Amino acid sequence: MDQQFKKIFSVALAVIVGVGIIFFALRGIGLRDNKVSFEPTIIDGSWKDSLLTIPSSKALDVLQNNQIIEATTTADIIARELVANYALVQQSRATTTLSDTDAQSIAQMLVDKIDIPKGTIYSANDTRTSNDNSSAAITNYINNVSEIMQNFSLSHKTNEVVIFKESLALKDETKLQGLASIAIEYKNLQKNLLAVSTPSTMASLHLRLVQSYSNIESAVTSMQKILTDPILGLAAYTQYKKENDVLSALDTEYQSYGSLR
Repeated sequence: MDQQFKKIFSVALAVIVGVGIIFFALRGIGLRDNKVSFEPTIIDGSWKDSLLTIPSSKALDVLQNNQIIEATTTADIIARELVANYALVQQSRATTTLSDTDAQSIAQMLVDKIDIPKGTIYSANDTRTSNDNSSAAITNYINNVSEIMQNFSLSHKTNEVVIFKESLALKDETKLQGLASIAIEYKNLQKNLLAVSTPSTMASLHLRLVQSYSNIESAVTSMQKILTDPILGLAAYTQYKKENDVLSALDTEYQSYGSLR
């Protein structure tokens, strides 16, 4: 691969870091107190300065020389989009200075190219809603959901984050196979939750709970791509963490009705 193209590719990853998506270099991954060690793609100088070392004419040449090769991963797509958009911006300006506005615009376009597969989108029609909002009905609902969550916790013996981190540390794609079975566990959890009779006053909260687990299932599925399509895998992991924050917030809401623990 052309050295300039490699450089642009590394800058593309740095752009993603700049707008909030976590990137850690595979060569620098390690397990440290059950945490991933992070290493920035570009250590010295800003990614914008690095980009400015690539003439726009050269960027177009790189793009043209590589366009016959099909882009099959998110990383491929982002690298090519960076080359194309940088070249277009530079061609339209008399100066070689890349403004913050141009930089942010390019960065946002790159982020928009990261397409994490969506989980099943549920609606109120997918739940079993009851008009019985008595204290007894709410208590029964809480008990049923609590039992489902406890059973899930007991059967969910392997932590997906541990699998994800170990596969990165060892760069072993076979370890990621465990995420497939975990995704199925989340799918079954959604099915069980949807079967619960839910008082109408709690229907919205219940739907958000099921939807969050659907989003987690989708994220876990895409996390399996971490070694073959790193940007997609990392974006999925970021989404996974966000959904766990959503679950924590939902748990707080449930506390006003009763504990699910």
